[in-house]
Amino acid sequence: MCRRLDGIDPLIMVGTGSHAGHVASAMWIDDELFVVETLDEARWPVKGVQKHTYIEWLELAKANSYDVAWLPLS
Repeated sequence: MCRRLDGIDPLIMVGTGSHAGHVASAMWIDDELFVVETLDEARWPVKGVQKHTYIEWLELAKANSYDVAWLPLS
């Protein structure tokens, strides 16, 4: 679960009753961990569906002041 406590995320959270602005998925692809998500923000290098290595994504999330909670699927 990802959220920023500015911009549209608080509105999304109030409107949906969620505690997250959006969800990203971490997955192993060819023995490397990637984070896959869909964003429409000018602060990220790509708009829409994107895939970043885990290390690259951590740097982007930190630079964009994301509050992240890792939740297992099972």
